[in-house]
Amino acid sequence: MTRAAVLLGFALVAFLIENAFPPPFAFAPFLKLGISNAFVLLALIVLGGLPALLILIAKSFITALYTGLFSMYFSLPSGLVSLAVMALVYRRLFPAVGVVAVSVAGSAVFNAVQLAAYALISGTAAPLAAIPPAVLLSTLTGAVTGFAVYYSVRALPEKLLLSD
Repeated sequence: MTRAAVLLGFALVAFLIENAFPPPFAFAPFLKLGISNAFVLLALIVLGGLPALLILIAKSFITALYTGLFSMYFSLPSGLVSLAVMALVYRRLFPAVGVVAVSVAGSAVFNAVQLAAYALISGTAAPLAAIPPAVLLSTLTGAVTGFAVYYSVRALPEKLLLSD
């Protein structure tokens, strides 16, 4: 549980740092690198599904205090579906597909679900038109996050990866 709390802390710090800067894509302000999500993926790989789920939920609630509770309508469902997809891809296809591919899948799903939630809440289908370019850009953001996790796992001592 201590390792999960540390990863949650890192995720929250990464969230704050990332939100201190303007979005990397001016034409898509909702699309960010999602560096804090690297810690959720790292938790999935190192600690398993349940700790990753708890980190995701705690991160969503705590960051909503910073961004406004309304943001949870977008971040929590997107995060939950994204984590489910990453867990499925990781469990069923790893090592045939690498951590970067797992991250890209999670990023693409996160952005698609976020835009679908926005369309549902706003009552207009207009946000759905942004799904294809958002998913395309997600390959870039997901790859950045995936490489960060890949190199983190390689750098972590084996004792840390295997201990309870």
